[in-house]
Amino acid sequence: MSSSSSQPTEKRRKTTNTPCSYVIASFLYYIIELVGGEQVLLTKLREKDEKYGEHPRLLGKCFGAWDMGEEFILRSKYGVLQYVVVKVFCVFLTIFLETLGVYENGSMDFARGYIYVAFFTNVSQMWALYVLVKLYLAVETDLKRPINWHPVGKFLCVKGVVFFTWWQGFGISVLKSYGIIDGMGSWSSDDVADGLQDYLICVEMLAFAIAHMYTFTYVEYMQLVSGGGE
Repeated sequence: MSSSSSQPTEKRRKTTNTPCSYVIASFLYYIIELVGGEQVLLTKLREKDEKYGEHPRLLGKCFGAWDMGEEFILRSKYGVLQYVVVKVFCVFLTIFLETLGVYENGSMDFARGYIYVAFFTNVSQMWALYVLVKLYLAVETDLKRPINWHPVGKFLCVKGVVFFTWWQGFGISVLKSYGIIDGMGSWSSDDVADGLQDYLICVEMLAFAIAHMYTFTYVEYMQLVSGGGE
């Protein structure tokens, strides 16, 4: 009997999801535009308390406080854009390791490349999230007046799509690596893991689409046109 489309005929491999980094970078510039543009943001940041440029204890020992103004904006941009660069680099690194046969998607073996790619991707991702949170905390009041852009909802929607799905995929890879997710029928453990991730994302995107409909509503822009607040 010939193989059907429902039966995978070869092992599928997934590389890092580069568009996610583009979404994060776009969201950074989206926040800047909501505040009024880079020059307006620069002026507002100079009026903010210096505490917004400080880091928590552990990070504070490694990084100095950011000056509220141009340095804060540049650090925020670099912090997010480095994630774009790292993601692109990890894609090519994954392809290279795959050709050598030492990548092994989902493997926690230190002799394989996946765990290192996942580690550096995660560190880069967490730093991008960190600087975005710092920027949000610094301009939170400006994103709520005179028009309430509902920044928390927008922030959670975008971060949920990007970071939750990434961690979900990583978690599934770990479960597969430890044999908790195994092969089923003609499907290998890789096929089952990939299929589970794809199915969960299809279901979750419906919920995220509904959330986006309410958090990225056109009503806010109508208020901007009319010059009114809430």
